[in-house]
Amino acid sequence: MRIQSVILGIIITFQGFTRAQTFIYKVADFFQNPIEYRNPFQLTPFEIKVGGSLLSSSAIGFDSTETSLKGFNQLQNRFIQSFEVDIAKYNLLGLALPQNFIDFQTGLGFKYSAGLVNQGLPKTWIQLAPGTDEQLYFAPRLIEGNINQTVAFQWSKHFYNYFQVNAGRAYISSYRTREGDRLLKQNGWTCSVALGMKYLRKIDFNFKESYGIEFFYNFSSFDNFKDSHNISPIENLDFSGFGISLTFSMINGGNATQGDVAKELYKSGDYIAAKANFEDFIAKNREHPRLFKARWMIEKCNDLMAFQHVELARHFIEVKNYSKATQYLQMARKSHYESLMPDIDSIYQQIEQWWQTSMDSLIRINAIDQAEEFLNKTAQLKIPNTDELKQLYMAEIYFHRGVVFTEYEIWDKALSFFDLAIKLNPQIRERIEPYLSKIAYGYINDANLAVEKKDINMALESLRQATEIRPEINFLTRDHIENLEQGLQYLREQAAVEKLRNAVDETRRIPAQTSFRPVLGTTKKQMEKEFGPPSYRKSLQTNQNQEYELWIYKTEKGGDILYYFSNDKLTKIEKHESKQF
Repeated sequence: MRIQSVILGIIITFQGFTRAQTFIYKVADFFQNPIEYRNPFQLTPFEIKVGGSLLSSSAIGFDSTETSLKGFNQLQNRFIQSFEVDIAKYNLLGLALPQNFIDFQTGLGFKYSAGLVNQGLPKTWIQLAPGTDEQLYFAPRLIEGNINQTVAFQWSKHFYNYFQVNAGRAYISSYRTREGDRLLKQNGWTCSVALGMKYLRKIDFNFKESYGIEFFYNFSSFDNFKDSHNISPIENLDFSGFGISLTFSMINGGNATQGDVAKELYKSGDYIAAKANFEDFIAKNREHPRLFKARWMIEKCNDLMAFQHVELARHFIEVKNYSKATQYLQMARKSHYESLMPDIDSIYQQIEQWWQTSMDSLIRINAIDQAEEFLNKTAQLKIPNTDELKQLYMAEIYFHRGVVFTEYEIWDKALSFFDLAIKLNPQIRERIEPYLSKIAYGYINDANLAVEKKDINMALESLRQATEIRPEINFLTRDHIENLEQGLQYLREQAAVEKLRNAVDETRRIPAQTSFRPVLGTTKKQMEKEFGPPSYRKSLQTNQNQEYELWIYKTEKGGDILYYFSNDKLTKIEKHESKQF
């Protein structure tokens, strides 16, 4: 009971983990970039911004409400030109939280802002710098060093928007002389926010050029200017205001990857190619933040690939590439989608119909070799429910081969193929019966020819084979077989007598003195090489190309040794003692 509880707990824990993982995947999938598998922005080596802003008409604070700077309300006098450089902006957050939905870049910046024109001072104000005769001008200038944080969102291959916050320390001066000396200085903290859009060029490169436009707002206000000589009624200056800049930068990242190619293929329904591209994407991007999604997509491709396999099978059926069609059908059959089974079965029926039509056509025109080759080749297609048909077609091929050998009176070959046909299809025996009768009577005819040529062994063999094929003709062959067996010894003796009589005037041929002892299987060539030519030689060749031969050698004691050959091989040895005639 305790073990069951532990197992149940493990199962529940695993299911809970799986559900939690699925939930996390869905949340992460919700926050996906339009270029889902893009490489995040990593490094911006530098960014240059050139622009300007307008100071408020009330930006200057005086020591008296009755004091004012004449002409300051004109736009050219309130326009502030700016030049800004950001350097070494890097995606530090990506090291701790890998993701590519939005990009966070942290960097350092330097900003220079100054008035467009040097505005002359009212005549009632002090006109010259203390201790000099240099003319004073109202020419505000701000020099700032800051740290900045950029949040970028790339919504296409070429465009992205960003939001930037700058915070830093600035040094300001309001007066300058013609020679460039600065007076009425102060320093303080500054802050600005910016919203911009950029266009990316050369998107296939690691580092891309970006051109854009930026709208910003400065929060910069300075009080209590250092005016030890009391040369100006100005007490504070508010540098806050809206502005606009044109930007140029080099940026690393932001390019689409093979994962995005795979995603498009997935959307188009090409799950096979999508899977291959996702796998390649994973192999080449081991640290990419969307690897989990790519693996998830591979599982979805595997799940939906069966639908594409069916479509590909249909395509290859149309172009008559049945081998490819069956390959895709075999993969589609592994799917758990029951709705695909009718389509798969329908396509298999088309393949089976083509296969049967092709086999029937080849057999009909008696192209047996081509039919067997086609049958063996298409066996690799593994067409369902065709095993029985394959046996029937193979039996038909064996039957036709048996018929051909019967017509050529090669009885043993014909019987061999007929036996194979019956083994595969017992019902075909009815068609084979007439040919078996022809073969049986062919053996009887061979037996008659053998008798005429006094080849009793051959005659016996032919009769026995005929009886074995057609047992019902045993009554015809039984007496012949018995008579031939009884006369076999007589014929042997007659052959010996004939040989002896013919050899009366001839030199008796006794085998040469040798240690050679023939055994069954010895060839005629070996025998003649060791013993020389025989005293007597008798040969017979049947219609089935079977060759039988009898050799007789004399012994030193006057006896005979009979050697029987079949197709050049020694098959029997008989020894006879010397007889007087």
